[in-house]
Amino acid sequence: EFEIDESAEVTLFLDLHYHALKGIGRETTLEYAVRAAASLAAHAVSQGCPVQLIARGRRTVHIPPGGGQVHLVAILDALSSVAPDGDLPFPDLVERHLDRLAPGGTAVLLFNTCDIDLARHVDAIAAARSRGTRVVAVLVDDNSFLNLWEGAGQKRIHAGLVPDVVRLLLTQGVTVYTIAQGETIP
Repeated sequence: EFEIDESAEVTLFLDLHYHALKGIGRETTLEYAVRAAASLAAHAVSQGCPVQLIARGRRTVHIPPGGGQVHLVAILDALSSVAPDGDLPFPDLVERHLDRLAPGGTAVLLFNTCDIDLARHVDAIAAARSRGTRVVAVLVDDNSFLNLWEGAGQKRIHAGLVPDVVRLLLTQGVTVYTIAQGETIP
């Protein structure tokens, strides 16, 4: 189950880059990341934590920090309309919105893929942590989803990629959760 610090502001960063999408229909990496974001937003609101959502596809999605059921509905509504149609790399999204992070808060990075530029993310994570922000990564294991970019009907096999990404994130002081296709999201 996801854990957040009680009463700390939570910022959800959602990756909407078009290359991060794997899977078909409701069984996509984005759908799993959206479900995780919805679950985290609901949990934060239930704990009395202010929560905000930041994402960028063709348009920027920003629901400023707030709490309560009306705010949760606004976040869920925004999540219901996101699409993997962006071209902004995820670390750039995080870096562009560092000023929105509350000191002592939690930044949740919702990755739709394990195929990430680790060096770029290390820089964004270090910048967030230097602001006194706790960083949590939710990593959707895209190796378990149908890969639309490398041929229909194929699944990508990158043995060791998920453990390598997790290990690197842990060395950066990041709390890491992984979700594979078919797993229940808390």
